Amino acid sequence: MDFSNYFLRFFCRSCLMMFTLFILSGIVFAPPSQAESLSKEQPRDTSGFSLISPENEEWIYKKVLLDWEDSTDPELSAYTVLISEFTCDYECFLDYDCGENSFENANRIEELKESVCILGFGDCPELENSKTYCWKVQAISEFGDVLQESDVRKFRTKPSGDNRGWIKCYVRDALTGQEIRGADVRFGNTVLKETSPGLYSEGIVPGKETLTVKAAGYEQGSDEVEVLSQDVQTRTFELTPTRVATPVLLPPPGSFTESQDVEISCSTPDAVISYTTNGQEPAEDSDKYTAPISLEVTTIIKVKAYREEMEASETVTGIYYIATLKDIISTLQILAGLSFSPFQEFDVNDDNKKGLAEAVFFLQKIAEAGK
Repeated sequence: MDFSNYFLRFFCRSCLMMFTLFILSGIVFAPPSQAESLSKEQPRDTSGFSLISPENEEWIYKKVLLDWEDSTDPELSAYTVLISEFTCDYECFLDYDCGENSFENANRIEELKESVCILGFGDCPELENSKTYCWKVQAISEFGDVLQESDVRKFRTKPSGDNRGWIKCYVRDALTGQEIRGADVRFGNTVLKETSPGLYSEGIVPGKETLTVKAAGYEQGSDEVEVLSQDVQTRTFELTPTRVATPVLLPPPGSFTESQDVEISCSTPDAVISYTTNGQEPAEDSDKYTAPISLEVTTIIKVKAYREEMEASETVTGIYYIATLKDIISTLQILAGLSFSPFQEFDVNDDNKKGLAEAVFFLQKIAEAGK
């Protein structure tokens, strides 16, 4: 046997097997490609980013710097600004909600490479006077996909030739934080209008005056305010109540066909609620409310709330008409023109009760009388 040839063949076969295993191991255990690596990374952050300026509800001139935070998405290619224009007065501007419908026909400022845009310069359009604008920003990929989206804000452009300023005044209860409606708010002799619950505003001739706030049951508030031309001054008054808040009855007074459990509440902290069910005015020593009041028959409830060092609340009167089946049948008996006292002779089914049979009987009598 020629061992040299045998050894040579064995060596070649071994090398071929080792080479094959090397190739296979490279395929199986090769490091992942960049695409595979990205697929195994944590999901991309799709949360939005925040707008920086202008502030929400800010007044500006026809040129303004729109600024926002940088997007953190690694696939970011450019930004798109969506801006919608609306015509409305100042009160409308304060109440307007920039929802998704506001951007259905929005102007688009696209292919912005930086997180800033100056309206009125370059590719960014100039704004018009006396307009309300809603705006937001989208982070866009190179394929045009929306990667992230900012919050939404609104601003208003100042009118040309209008030298007035504006006062925006919030009025709240110092104890509960609730908006106070129907307050008398004045800047000097100018009365501010309540444009939404607890918010009072008005256009003002520039100057310095005392802003006063009065509301029934509260201490008066005041502040010296100077309003400049095309300026907006905002003030918040938290008035201390001098009178206990009016109690609330639930369910509200009305007519019912079954018994009711009436709950009484008062928004003034630590208030003590007194009530009566005999028609008399409640006093501090009247029955105290601690649990729902159960009413089986028609009842008049009178309620008043007290707290130390404060004026007692207004008296609330609630009439609860509890019309049971017995009451209804008695009424039908009278309407049928039948004597009310000798009820037994109208006990149709001899069960000594007023029920459905008697109701049908009386309804038939009423119908016969109407023919």
